[in-house]
This record gives sequence, C-alpha cells and structure tokens, in this order.
Amino acid sequence: MLNYHHLTMAPSLLLFAVVAQGYETFHIQCTSPSRTVNFVSSADKRGTTDILFSCLFTIITCTWTVQHLNVPEQREGRDPGWLGDIKWASKRAWTSTKWMLLTVLAPELLLALSLADIRAVDSTIAKFRKFAAEDGVPWTRVHSHFANMGGFAFRVGGDTTEPNDAPSVSYSNPYHLATSDILALREAGLLKKLPSISQEEISDKSKSDGLIRAITVVQIIWMMVQIIVRASRNLTISQLEISVLAFASCAIFLYGLNWEKPKGVQVPCAIMTYQGEIPRSFLPILKKSKPSAPPLVNPIWVGVELKDNQQGGPIRNNVSHFDASFSTYSDFWGLLIGSVIFGAIHLAAWNFMFPTSIERTIWRIASIFCTSSLLVLYGCALILTDLDDFGRFKILSDVLLVVISILFIVGYTLARLFMIVETFRTLFFLPPSAYIATWASNLPHIA
Repeated sequence: MLNYHHLTMAPSLLLFAVVAQGYETFHIQCTSPSRTVNFVSSADKRGTTDILFSCLFTIITCTWTVQHLNVPEQREGRDPGWLGDIKWASKRAWTSTKWMLLTVLAPELLLALSLADIRAVDSTIAKFRKFAAEDGVPWTRVHSHFANMGGFAFRVGGDTTEPNDAPSVSYSNPYHLATSDILALREAGLLKKLPSISQEEISDKSKSDGLIRAITVVQIIWMMVQIIVRASRNLTISQLEISVLAFASCAIFLYGLNWEKPKGVQVPCAIMTYQGEIPRSFLPILKKSKPSAPPLVNPIWVGVELKDNQQGGPIRNNVSHFDASFSTYSDFWGLLIGSVIFGAIHLAAWNFMFPTSIERTIWRIASIFCTSSLLVLYGCALILTDLDDFGRFKILSDVLLVVISILFIVGYTLARLFMIVETFRTLFFLPPSAYIATWASNLPHIA
C-alpha cells in the first residue's frame, strides 16, 4: 500500500532516473589480434574524449600562436633574485594568457587589431622609405611593425652618444618609440637618420616558433579534412568541431595579416643612449605624436601595467592605431570581417541535434546575432549620425547611440558565452553516428 512517504519520494526517483539516463556511459570494446601481425588499423569508433581533446588542442594552439604582443615592460634590474625571476616571468605569461582568453571569447577583436596595424604601416611606409633612401639605411614593413610594437627606444644612462640639455622629466626608461615618434623626430631634423638595423637582425629578435606553428597548421588541416569527410558521409559533426573550424578560419586570416610582424620580442633596440636625460627639444614632439584616440579594448583588463601619464612607456597591446581618424575605419572593418566569419560558421550547426529544442533556438538566435549585429549597429550609427545635422536631435541621437552600443556589447557577450558553454554541453548529447570514426583518424594529428 502506498503511503505519504512513498508519494514524496516519487519525484526524486523520477529526477534521478532522468539524470542517470542523460549521462549514461558506453564503453567501447575492441578485440586484439590472436597472433602476431604486421599492421593493426585504428578502431572504427571514437570516444567523447577523442573529440574533446583534439578540439581543445586545436583551439589552444590557434589562440596561442596567433599572439603577436608588443614589447613588454622592462625589468631594468628591479626585483633581483629568483623570486623576481618568477614574478616577471609570471607577469609576462599572464599577459599572454589574458590575450589568449580574449581571443577565445572574441577572435574578431584580434582581427581588428591586426588589420589596423597593417593600415597604420601602410599610412607611413612611403615616408619612411623616402627617408631611408636619403639616410642610406634599410627600412621595410617589418621595421614599421617592429617600431609600432615598441621595438625602438631611447635609453638614459651608459655612454654618452648625444649632447644633453634637458632638466629632470618623468618618463619611462627605456623610452619606447612608435613609427609616429620616429617620423616626427626625423621630419623635425632632431633625429639625424633612421635607425640602421637590418631585417635579419629584427627577425633574430623575433621568437616565432616554427615547429609549434607547423603543428598547429597540420592540426587545422586535419580538423578540416575530418569535418569534410564526415559531412560527405552524413555522419554527425559536433558543435565543438564547428566551433574549432571557426577558430581555425580566424587563425588562418591572422597568420596572413601578421606574416611580416615580429613575434615575442622581449627587449627593445636602443637607437640612442643619453647620459642623464633625453634632450629637452625631443619631449614636446614625442608627446604630440602620441595617439589621441582611446584604445580598442578596455585597458583595465588587457592593458600593460603602465601609468597613463608616464611618457615613453611600453606601447599597450590594446592600442591598434597611431592616427585616430585613420583607425576608426580599420577597427570597424576588422571587427566586421571577423564577426561575419566567426558567426557564419556557427550557422552551420543550424539543424544539429541539441539537448532541447529551446537550446537549438537560442543557438540559432545567438549565431545570427553574432553574424549580423555589427552591420545593424553600423546602420544605426549612420542613421543617428544623420540626425546630428539637426541641432534639436543631436543630444537624443548621441544618447541613443550610446544605449544601442551598450546593448550590442552586452548582447554579443551573452551570445558568445552561451555558444561557448553550449559547444561543450552538447558534446554529452551526441547521436550514435557522432562516434563513428573515418579514415581521417589515421592521419597525423594530436588528440
């Protein structure tokens, strides 16, 4: 006979049954040869961990190897001893890790930064080549990228190579110079000639690991081949594999955009050393040549630890430009291209299997939002900008633009976070055909 205790236990047992069924485990068992043979082929099945680890490795290598960070803050004898070694190594590793996490969340930001860097080089390369021909020194696009990373610097201390006429002024030592600084000094005649350093010397400072990048490329090719083969055989492709394809596509674009940019430069090249102070006549020109537009990414989270009022400090990684009016166009098209590529690839999972129909609907909405929201934002900005021509609508249009921008940032962040969580959640609710392996599993890869 049922009593009250049995009735109250029924919902709990039902919930347990649902959870137990939802997370059921299947163990694959394969037979071994009964005698010595010359070759054993791989199993025709793959497990959940095979999918997970191959995708994770590809995502990590893609987002790590595309980082071309600027020259970091210099230690300059601070924090001596092994504890100091650990502190500064951890500091630099954390900067790389932050940018890798940012790339996982929004790879289109890195595309925008890289495209803006290229356009910044394009805007000044003709002037530099003209001065380089006059000075008899080499200057290439690699030199411009190296300068915009903070690769050239003035130093205070050591042997005197130039006269000193400056009082004590607070600035960074070394004093990092961007292309705008070098060009301004050269045009004013304060810098007698451009830095004489060959492209080979700059490449020697670059720490791009060809082996790691080659492994990443091989892993990307393997992932693409596997997805194509599975699609041709109508086998299930996981949402995580689609997400990896999106990261791989962005990585390929970033490899091309950063082909000429040095990587991993840790110490700047001193083009002049002053005993005591940098000449007084240099400082106003250097201060005037600094970028006036705000950085693309919030400096609180990803910026280099540097006081904003310290002149000549390391160039922050979130500064994507040296000309405010020039950068707005570059940043927008970089973000647009990145968001369309990344979002459109996720639309491929439109009819994939999801744990619930609600999650499938949210995935579709999030994919469409990530693909098209920037275009919508740009259209709203154009309309509201036109309203500025009418004085009585100017304040209203400015307020609306700020509100729409905030809603865009919040919505985009929520959409990307949902897609990241969902790619891993759906991995535990795949149909049986997702675990059928193809001949692509015999190709070299890491899983």
